[in-house]
Amino acid sequence: MEWFDKLEKPIFNPPFWVFGVAWGIMYGVIGLASYFVVRNRQYGKRLILPVVVYLIHLALNWSWPPVFFGLEQIESAIGIIVAVFITALFTAISFGMISKTAAFLFIPYLQWLIFALALNISFAVLNPAQARYQ
Repeated sequence: MEWFDKLEKPIFNPPFWVFGVAWGIMYGVIGLASYFVVRNRQYGKRLILPVVVYLIHLALNWSWPPVFFGLEQIESAIGIIVAVFITALFTAISFGMISKTAAFLFIPYLQWLIFALALNISFAVLNPAQARYQ
């Protein structure tokens, strides 16, 4: 965290504790959305694509913190969060084919991801020497 503490931060960067609360809520919401999908067993094999896309999305999402905080790679983290957003959008769409409620539950999450992407880009702009792969 010492590296992160030294970075220039955008004016809209919330206090650090907000991220734990927000991500906790978001994971709960998308977990609930996935429940609304997988409980519809009558869809049979049509559940495979939405669940696989969701799992890929989660893997990408969980890869962001080690890249940003662990490897200190701001630009690589931008690429990951773009992929996270795209897979979240595909997840919401594929979930919507099974459960409209599940799709709607993804709306605040997608908005949060846009905010997270804006933050990540801002870190790169404000810290150009730190943003490049070293």
